[in-house]
Amino acid sequence: AVGPMDDGAHAVAVQPDGKILVGGASFDNGLGYLFLMVRYNADGTLDNSFSGDGWRTDNIGAGSEDRILSIAVQADGKIIAAGRAGNGTDQDIALARYNADGSLDNSFSGDGLLVAPVGPGNDEAIGVAVQPDGRILIAGYSGNGTDDHITLERFNADGTLDGTFGNGGVVTTSYGPEIDWAYALALQPDGRILAAGVVMNGLQLNFAVLRYEANGILDNTFSSDGITVNTFSALCIARSLALLPDGRIVAGGTSGSSTMLAVYNADGTPDNNFSGDGVQSHLEGANNYGNAVAVQADGRIVQAGTANFPNTLDDFLLLRYLNDLNIGVLELGGGTHAALIYPNPIRRSAILEYELKTSERITIRLMDLEGRTVGTFVNGTTQQAGEHRIALELSDAIAPGEYVLTISSAEGNVSVRVVKE
Repeated sequence: AVGPMDDGAHAVAVQPDGKILVGGASFDNGLGYLFLMVRYNADGTLDNSFSGDGWRTDNIGAGSEDRILSIAVQADGKIIAAGRAGNGTDQDIALARYNADGSLDNSFSGDGLLVAPVGPGNDEAIGVAVQPDGRILIAGYSGNGTDDHITLERFNADGTLDGTFGNGGVVTTSYGPEIDWAYALALQPDGRILAAGVVMNGLQLNFAVLRYEANGILDNTFSSDGITVNTFSALCIARSLALLPDGRIVAGGTSGSSTMLAVYNADGTPDNNFSGDGVQSHLEGANNYGNAVAVQADGRIVQAGTANFPNTLDDFLLLRYLNDLNIGVLELGGGTHAALIYPNPIRRSAILEYELKTSERITIRLMDLEGRTVGTFVNGTTQQAGEHRIALELSDAIAPGEYVLTISSAEGNVSVRVVKE
């Protein structure tokens, strides 16, 4: 309990040191709902080094509807929270940046708090990500009073809009009438931007995944026009995104009253190696919802949500899927050969050994469990057939934890789980 009445959690992030951030809203009798950020130690106790007692609330807007919906942790340990703030009439996109100790970061928008309206109607930031260069990207929707459009905004590190992105820092995408929303955001290692959500076509709500170039233009190499739309039922919503280490894209959500999970190839086409047609739905006929997805270090996919079976109350739902990502086996053009990395766990240095039967153009990257590249060791270099031995140096900037080392070529890939001590 934080406030005198309702408290709710909408977002979670884990810091490199294992501490857990939870964002949401807390109701204050005099001010309505406020931004709420709570930090826990790894054992679940409140972290009193954060804002003195483990949590803080902030009144951002002029209305009573402030709410954190997404959290991202910067490389320097600062914390970005994104969501919405009421203005007395409707709601606007809102962000806050906190220092590692929970204090507001005054180098961001002057006081650590930012309200960034887009349209004359309701605006909301549902996803947030921090690029490697420190710029901050949000995804959600903006309304003009009649229609809602998928909206992305990009901010410089100081909180000003990034004029090199879209139209003065803002990108809006309209697919159909009334409802186009982005619920999730992910950054590819090559700088392109993925968003997932819902678009309306006539009377149907459709499952949608979009990809943008780094400058905010829709990427026409993705599903020919930058957006892939699937109508699994009359009510389809993609609520979450994750990247597999081999570049495939996982989107989770709801189709009708069933959970839905879709896997796409890097070009936006369905991955027919996953369940035959790229999709999996479960618990048809009940009110079931898939709200979040994550990819484990071994490549398996986890989906969480809600299950409501007939004549029962809502229950917590967790599903785990196998997929065809091979861990520890090199599947390139010349055949199948083992890849070896040692020592593992890695303190700072390691050796990677593998064999190629034919000449291959190889890229080797280290990625975190959210698919972000934290190190590139070989970048599109042609290597001849034979045995290869590469020294890997992990800088001190790479935090301890689990990562995935990905070796890829045009013919295939391998992903090996590694641990940084």
